[in-house]
Amino acid sequence: FDPVSHILDIAMADNTVVRDKRYGLSTVTGEHLALRFCKLMLAKKHGTLCVVLCPTKQVASLYYHAARRWHPGMHTKMILGTPDVDSYTRSQWREVAEAAECMITTPQIFLDTLRHRHLSACLFCAVVFVECRLCAKTSRSLQHSHPFTEIPGYFLGGDRGSRLLGIQGMSSLIFDAAQVKDRLQARILEVV
Repeated sequence: FDPVSHILDIAMADNTVVRDKRYGLSTVTGEHLALRFCKLMLAKKHGTLCVVLCPTKQVASLYYHAARRWHPGMHTKMILGTPDVDSYTRSQWREVAEAAECMITTPQIFLDTLRHRHLSACLFCAVVFVECRLCAKTSRSLQHSHPFTEIPGYFLGGDRGSRLLGIQGMSSLIFDAAQVKDRLQARILEVV
């Protein structure tokens, strides 16, 4: 029995949040799950993009290097906040989209790209939220909403065809599963 394949079967059919009730997913398991999910979604929906949203530049770098190592045939682009990226025009974002199958970035950059309509949500077949606990609004985040709380709204409702996958990492001590489930309109898959 391959638990990752079982999780992927479920995630391909429904928006899903995956978490280990006791310890959280290890970084390697999270990377493997996220990247295999993207690869499967790209195979299912030809000509579209997937995005892996990482909470920090360091985590994005880990996922990018894992993608290059485990899926060298998948055209992966890491986009991090730099003055150049911050000033990208719509045509520059379209060039990125045409050159990549999988974008690995931070949530603020991706949210800004959606807000300014540089890229449309309909281009994406899969959105992966690494550290998906950040999708829940906490009393602290109500003042300064995390981009993870806003991004799902671009993909939910109607027949957009995007699948959302939330991955709960080891660093999360507090996890409001009900809020994350509601925000992503997802089922919670407990891994024990």
